[in-house]
Amino acid sequence: MEHEGSRKKQKKRLGDVLSLRKWLRSPEDKDESNSETFSSPGASTLGGLSVVVGSGQSNNVAPSSMAKESSQAIQSSTSSTSALDTTAPVQEVANSPWSTLEKALQALSITRHICPSLASVADDLRLYLPMVETTRKIEQDYKNITAELKSVLELTAKDMNDVSFEESSEAISVISQAIKKEIEAIGVHQSRRGAQRVLGSGGDDEDVIRRYRRIEQLFHQIHGEASLSTWNTANKQHTNSLIEGLNPAKQARFDSSLSTEIGRRTCTENTRTKILQSSLVWSEEPNSAKVYWMNGMAGTAKTTIACSLCVELQARKQLAASFFCTRTSPECREAKRIVPTIAYQFARRSTPFRSALCKALEEDPDIGVGHISSQFELLLRRPLIKARDRLPNNLVIVIDALDECIDPRVVEDFLSLLFRSAMDLPVRFYVTSRPEPAIRDRMMVESERSRLILYLHEIEHSLVKADIELYLREELAFMSPADADVKKLAVHAGNLFIYAATAVRYICPRKKGANSRTRFSVILAINMESKQKLSGIDDLYTAILSAAVDDQALEPYENESILDALWAVVCACEPIRISTLAALSGLDDVERVQIALQPLRSVLHVSDHSELVTTLHTSFPDYMFDKKRSGRFHCEKVSYGRFLAERCFIILKRQLRFNICAIKSSYTHNDEISGIEEIIHKNVSEDLFYASRFWIDHLTQTEITDDLITIVQNFLSQKLLFWMEVLSLKKCLNTGIAGMTRLNTWLAPLELVKNQHLLKLASDASKFIASYASSPASGYAPHVYISALPLNPPSSYIRSYYLPRFNGLPKVSGPLTTWKSTFPFSFAVFLRGGDLIALVGENGLVNVQNIYNGKHFVAPFNPHNGPIKHLGVSKNGTQLIFISHRAVAIWSMQDGSLIVRPFMPRDGVSAAIELSPDGVHIASGSFDGRIDISNLEDPDPILPVRTLMGHTSTIGSIDFSSDGARVVSASSDKTIRMWDVYTGNTILFGTIWGEQLSPPPPIKEGSVPMILGPQSDERPAPVKFSRDGSHIISVNRSFSDSIRIWNTSDGSFTGRRFPGEKEYKWTFALSPGGEYIAVVPFPESKSQGPDYSTVVEVWNMHTGILVAGPLKGHTGRIKHLGFSDDGTRIISASYDGTVRVWDTHDRVTQIQPKKLEKDA
Repeated sequence: MEHEGSRKKQKKRLGDVLSLRKWLRSPEDKDESNSETFSSPGASTLGGLSVVVGSGQSNNVAPSSMAKESSQAIQSSTSSTSALDTTAPVQEVANSPWSTLEKALQALSITRHICPSLASVADDLRLYLPMVETTRKIEQDYKNITAELKSVLELTAKDMNDVSFEESSEAISVISQAIKKEIEAIGVHQSRRGAQRVLGSGGDDEDVIRRYRRIEQLFHQIHGEASLSTWNTANKQHTNSLIEGLNPAKQARFDSSLSTEIGRRTCTENTRTKILQSSLVWSEEPNSAKVYWMNGMAGTAKTTIACSLCVELQARKQLAASFFCTRTSPECREAKRIVPTIAYQFARRSTPFRSALCKALEEDPDIGVGHISSQFELLLRRPLIKARDRLPNNLVIVIDALDECIDPRVVEDFLSLLFRSAMDLPVRFYVTSRPEPAIRDRMMVESERSRLILYLHEIEHSLVKADIELYLREELAFMSPADADVKKLAVHAGNLFIYAATAVRYICPRKKGANSRTRFSVILAINMESKQKLSGIDDLYTAILSAAVDDQALEPYENESILDALWAVVCACEPIRISTLAALSGLDDVERVQIALQPLRSVLHVSDHSELVTTLHTSFPDYMFDKKRSGRFHCEKVSYGRFLAERCFIILKRQLRFNICAIKSSYTHNDEISGIEEIIHKNVSEDLFYASRFWIDHLTQTEITDDLITIVQNFLSQKLLFWMEVLSLKKCLNTGIAGMTRLNTWLAPLELVKNQHLLKLASDASKFIASYASSPASGYAPHVYISALPLNPPSSYIRSYYLPRFNGLPKVSGPLTTWKSTFPFSFAVFLRGGDLIALVGENGLVNVQNIYNGKHFVAPFNPHNGPIKHLGVSKNGTQLIFISHRAVAIWSMQDGSLIVRPFMPRDGVSAAIELSPDGVHIASGSFDGRIDISNLEDPDPILPVRTLMGHTSTIGSIDFSSDGARVVSASSDKTIRMWDVYTGNTILFGTIWGEQLSPPPPIKEGSVPMILGPQSDERPAPVKFSRDGSHIISVNRSFSDSIRIWNTSDGSFTGRRFPGEKEYKWTFALSPGGEYIAVVPFPESKSQGPDYSTVVEVWNMHTGILVAGPLKGHTGRIKHLGFSDDGTRIISASYDGTVRVWDTHDRVTQIQPKKLEKDA
């Protein structure tokens, strides 16, 4: 109803305009109109802002007020006459370029049932078109816009009718609202013009053209979103997993929670307007330079301007990504995180870019930690080029404070890569920094065609002074200062906004009882005669610190506390909480620290919400670390770094302990422990977490002394494992790996003979944490002790120090568990997350036992009185489904009772049969090539709900995808097919000959199957889906090709074979993540053993590296393999009458990796 009411009002408003147009076309009225001149306020706009010109000031017109203003202007215009520009003929609407858009807009309007918001926009645009007429002066501009807009509208309409776009509907609605605002703004322009209706005769032409350009760009975004919105939930989850693997610096975005904690803000209203407007104009100008470098000395408000620009760009849907560098955050000061973070943010905002990026990540999922040149190429340049046609050309990536990155070489590399590709990319880069030599030199060698430069500190002083005065008047309005005093303070500030901001914080303290007027007088009394650039801010900082430390009302120890707290904050590696500050500074009293911080709030930011403390601006640490500038307040970084390192070791010694979170089971992944976040928060304090991550940072900033050597050796020999446990729980093991590398570098200058023990201990510690972090056991904190430690080499110092301290740790001597039986097992299956195991004998007897103690969960039973082919679990986890080649039966897992009596497949016997993962469907393959799909939830599950036709001979193997929506089958007709379970269509089809992909004849109308690569064995080898459904795997008994892999998305083929002349048995299993495959090889020589091997090998599917094995223990043929749900254990069943469970973690650490050979 609201929508309909709004539509009626809009039609009425535009009806007034159309009536006005009709009056304007009357010859009589036109003659009369020459007698008077209608005047209206001049207006100029920029993007989504409307700026009124005339008063000398700019005022933002809220979008919500536009329609009202338009209506009022139209009403006033109908009662006035105007002088028309008759120097150029008026083009009638029927013959104007805009009339060609009518059909395209109509096509978009009929998509209302798909996306009402987009159809509404099309209606609005159609209604506004009659208002636009042009003179010959700008007619060509409108023709160009018309052609481009018409093209993208037609593409968008087609996309909207062809696909279901649930994934993109929200994004399209948001973009539609942005288009609405542009249309309303155009309406305001037209209504203000009143009778002067012909574009080309007023002063708003360029702005209106720019707005229609914006509308065109926004439709490009909608086209991109709609055209790539057919992904299903599984694809979305896979995509999210890929881009999360980039390890982005999530706090680097301009509006992150960190920005609030460190006091980042936008410009005061009506300040820095010219800079922001010029930046916005640059972002819209098609032929402008691709890189905009805003540079200025410390304190010139670069970050504030950049933050304001991001706000405006985001509102206009132009912000592709932002990375705000800051020394206060470890992740935001690493230049190597810039490219992965930009790619991550852009992928979150843009469907076309996300699609292109994921293709690159499929090729190299670990590129996020690669060299920056590889990152730039694979994460930015290629995806952007590939998505270029679906992206608007006015998107902007903002990178602020590039000079605050700690690795200048990487910064230089980044800029070189950027300029090498910038002109070819469909995005722009807005970069801010101080004019540091490395950055400046790189910028200056580029041509003006590729970069635009703004020097903040060289902007006309009067303009900066006016903005600073405006800022001071607003912030100090509560005390009504004299105009002369505000002007004097602005003179003191010069071109430094940070001076003004710091002065305001000092004048307006949060401390009760402080006199703002007295503090104002103190600031005004500062001697400003020195002409040095930094002297002004230095004098201000000195005055503030003097007032804080020299307070006569304080006791001497309180003055010392202020300096202790201050030095700890400026040397801290990240913003820290008050409790952590108390521990680091040695004050050890939160209340005492809070009191010490009160007079420092002018130079430090203290969050009332989170109690995080950090410096307000980078100019303050610079001042503190320079003795010439800070004098008696100087912080000696090296000596104080030693103090902080020692404080970290004290915290670690006090708080680290074995099993710090009292985890009860080593079999449960950290993330799966109920309430784990709260448990960690309760047991791992903020100061312990800080010390665990940054003790090495503080240590390596200082010089090596005998005392520090002793402290380090004691830590490595007594607390290392406890420290690793904390890093595992807090998911910071990579921090530990990098830290141990730096520690070894710091220790390297030590004399080898004298310090051999420490050097070997540190080296072993580095290897130990790297080995643990790279294994699946790293997600299980207790496995630091029970897996990683006992499996460490006997020669390791870590093992010799720690192993004797832990009683009862396992010794690796074979499988974790072995069950013996008087008859052979056919196969075994993990149940209930690996806590239970179902052992199925060749005679059909089923044993469900506890995996830890071997006790029977239910009494042994025989569901079929004969061999069982497959065992599955129902969706609710309470029923076991047993399948043989002749019957299907369902039994209760609780008591072993029969729930559904055995029933036979349609033909009485199956050549191959499989159960879907959710326990709902059964796929039964026949000897004539037919596959029946039955639903176990149907009243009569014998009758198939669907029959898959295509194979012409015996079905040898069947497998369901993890979501149960697809089936893959292999047949004696030498083909492999992938089917859609719900439609019966063949999705992929492959023969045993030919490597070349080509489309075979469709099996059913509407399907376009692709040919898979060849399967080399004439007999139907087993085929399986990977756990994520992205690949089909077949293991063949052939010397030329043992493992064959196909991509399910396009049928592309990847062939691999193992080194040596081994053949591989049909029995194989895939790990839950699809990363590993467990196989049973034949002996290299038939004389070395029986026909079937008794060992298991585990290979990495992506890298081709042998990661475990051979796992030895069986003495008879291995018939079945399987992984536990968490991928940490492998189960094997053998004709020797045993079932064995192997721990993948333990075995991985014992073998030397071997490389797989790729097929030619």
